[in-house]
Amino acid sequence: MNVHDVTNQYAQQMREHKRTLLNAQKSAAYAKFALYLILGVRKPKDGQLETHHRGMYLLLRSLTPPQRMTGVQVLMEDEEDDVMLLQLYLQEDETIRPAIDVVTVGTILLVKEPYFKVTANGQCGPRVDHLSDIIHIQRDDTRVPYAWRLQLIDLNQSAETLKLEGNSAMAAKEYRDVITEYTYALRQTTTENEIEIIKRNRSLAFLRTKQFDAALADTGFPNFGPNPAEKALFRASEALYFLKRFADCWDVLELLCKPFQAPASGGGSESSPAALGSRYIHRPVEVKQTGSKGRGLVTTKAVKAGDLLLCEKAFSHAHVSDEIGSAGGNAKISLLINTENNKVLLGGQAGLITIIAQKLYNNPSVASAFNSLYHGSYKGVSASAVDGEPIVPYRENRGLENAFGSPVSSLLSHRKMLTGKPKADKTHHSCGIWIMASYINHNCISTARRTFIGDMMIVRAACDMEPGTEVTFWYRSPEYKLTNGSGDKFKHWGFVCDCAICKDARETGFGAAEDRRRLLRSLKQIFNLPALHDAQIVKVERLLKAFDDTYTHPADQVPRLPLCDSHLVLVWAHASRRYWIKCLGSFGNVLTSLGFVAVGVDSSTTRFSITKWGLVINTLVEVFLHAQAAFTGIEAMEDAKRAGEYAKAAYKIILGENTTFYKTYKTVDETFRNLRMSRCAKASKRIALLVGKVHEVEKRLTTKSFEVEDRARAVDR
Repeated sequence: MNVHDVTNQYAQQMREHKRTLLNAQKSAAYAKFALYLILGVRKPKDGQLETHHRGMYLLLRSLTPPQRMTGVQVLMEDEEDDVMLLQLYLQEDETIRPAIDVVTVGTILLVKEPYFKVTANGQCGPRVDHLSDIIHIQRDDTRVPYAWRLQLIDLNQSAETLKLEGNSAMAAKEYRDVITEYTYALRQTTTENEIEIIKRNRSLAFLRTKQFDAALADTGFPNFGPNPAEKALFRASEALYFLKRFADCWDVLELLCKPFQAPASGGGSESSPAALGSRYIHRPVEVKQTGSKGRGLVTTKAVKAGDLLLCEKAFSHAHVSDEIGSAGGNAKISLLINTENNKVLLGGQAGLITIIAQKLYNNPSVASAFNSLYHGSYKGVSASAVDGEPIVPYRENRGLENAFGSPVSSLLSHRKMLTGKPKADKTHHSCGIWIMASYINHNCISTARRTFIGDMMIVRAACDMEPGTEVTFWYRSPEYKLTNGSGDKFKHWGFVCDCAICKDARETGFGAAEDRRRLLRSLKQIFNLPALHDAQIVKVERLLKAFDDTYTHPADQVPRLPLCDSHLVLVWAHASRRYWIKCLGSFGNVLTSLGFVAVGVDSSTTRFSITKWGLVINTLVEVFLHAQAAFTGIEAMEDAKRAGEYAKAAYKIILGENTTFYKTYKTVDETFRNLRMSRCAKASKRIALLVGKVHEVEKRLTTKSFEVEDRARAVDR
């Protein structure tokens, strides 16, 4: 991944700021700053570095257009004509909200409890890392100093004039200006009808700037009156949807659909995720205490493998486009460095932090759900607002420790895997927060699988579960775990996995681990041969039996993941020769290695059935399809039908749905032709990884990586 060095540009920017300061001839600009007590008579005080000046504020006016580096930087002056460089962080990306929309020449800001920090050029100035520490002072605010008021425009404009100015700003898509002009208009004397129109128009601007709480309030929800306006209903439904109040959204949409025709919405593409809709669904899960793991998600009723447990829209989602140079995402790949815990993350996490902070600030009603997530030892504040502004006590660990990496579409990723398309970087840099899913704890032997469609996560049961069973899925893939050394894999989340696979890895002695590596080296040598003949297959089976003997617990308790690929190669080898009985034997071994318990996996009269589900891995669908072909080959048609049903069930668990099953796997024969050779080669490569790079694979830390196009609606004239 390319990392761009902006040192020279940053230094040049600092030199330009310094020249501006020298031209302004402010001899003591950084020696003293006018800090005033919020209460009582204004008293100048000296500003101190690296100190939050509690109970004080700084009133500043912008002198220059802003510049964006890591944050938004702008030269400001106070009432004493002292000039300083103000730095604003956690601001939206330039492509979403340009810096000049945050602050421009003449903007008046109130900085609460200012914090002064040395800048890269050796000077110092206030830095703001919390969105709630900045208040934009409007031109009619009584706190505006008299000297600055003389330069402001006439405030005695009519509501109609201000509304027309707002309409013009709407046409230019300058939504922040729209909100300002409409807000001024509402302060003037006007009719009730005009007030409703102005609020309805302002609600659209609030929607465009993702201030959904304010947008909902302007629509009149929940009291729309006897003759509700179509636009009020439509915009209320949008606001409710993005606030994840789906039941209320559904009610408003039903009210809208009675007399009106609802307009169509857009979709997504392979490189840009659609922000999907979701009707309210009753979930068979709830959050409960789970002993040593704290809170978790448990089932409230019995469920079967493949049943829907959770369908959840992301609380916040940072989409990083997979296409180089594409502008389809709302975040960029960036390097996030935490000097407190010495963690370095590459991906969309930095963008996700900003997106979450902006959402909490713009929509205080959703803060409680996010603030209730796991946040380690950090203790937040009890108050939710101060000075009429929401408090955003945001800590990055609360977001990142609960974040998930996500592809644009799990289906597209699965199909790319089937076709063997090479990909330089398999890491999903896109990431997001799903509130309910964040309560699901890790277990390598997971009881559920997650799937992504845009910013929607679908969680399905991967096995049969009784009421009260904890729902778990793996945070990191459990594959290739031969020996101890897996503890670092979960260091990011601060726990050590205690599943049966990890316990076995920790308890495996040096001798047994060395035997496993030796056996895998032998398997690699055989799989590197141009073809597998009967003699080599016999030797492979003997080696696999010896490998299995190194375990002390049965496979349904400790799955043998290192054996799965090798058994799968034998399935393909026997299927290509149409040795159906042997194919079924190897098929049974694949299931066993994954922890399944099955009966009838042979030519006996016992019907084929799975009595206990094991690990549902991505290749499981192909395994069942081979079994379907083998059962058909021995004319066990009932078993073949059952194997096909299991293939669809596995597909549903892995990808969240099964409507695309036949499009993905058009025919069994075509699937085999496309997959057999590439799969054998890939399995051999995976075995090679186990042989030579076990310790590196086990210790390597990888990042847990992790809107909806608003429909255009004209304003009321």
